[in-house]
Amino acid sequence: MRMAMGIITTQRFLAPLQPNMIITSPVRELLVLSELQCGMACKQNSTCFSYSVTQASGTFICRFGYRFDEPRTADANSKFFYRDVPIPTGYHIVPGTRSYVKITMTSINAIAAATACQNENAQLASSNNAAVNSYVRQLRQSVSPGSYIWVGGQSVTSTYYWVYPDGTNVH
Repeated sequence: MRMAMGIITTQRFLAPLQPNMIITSPVRELLVLSELQCGMACKQNSTCFSYSVTQASGTFICRFGYRFDEPRTADANSKFFYRDVPIPTGYHIVPGTRSYVKITMTSINAIAAATACQNENAQLASSNNAAVNSYVRQLRQSVSPGSYIWVGGQSVTSTYYWVYPDGTNVH
């Protein structure tokens, strides 16, 4: 008699109240044969926290998002889902969103800060969501005067003009 042993992992994907949405700036896009195949591909990618799937002439276009509040727009042929994952230690959920943030007080430069985030499968804070931006501003107020908080984005034309990785202007 042979016995097989293995590990079964589960991952829940939840649909928001308005499920007919398409991710507008995906970090990855691929053709799949079904909605399920898109969900499985997202599950296997540690940086995929949301996805949209659009039916297009017999196949499906799968778009990955690297955060829960990925920019999206209404689309009748698309469905949007986000991953149900536990909040990691040290992170705080942003009220009214599926985003979470962490502030770490240490003396490091921007490159080291970005690397520290990547080591936790995270990114420096960058969001075009007003609730997330407001929460980050509140966290900033708890930091000692003269300290810096590193956020995602880059200076484009001057020190005072920044854009997030998705192209959103930072105000």
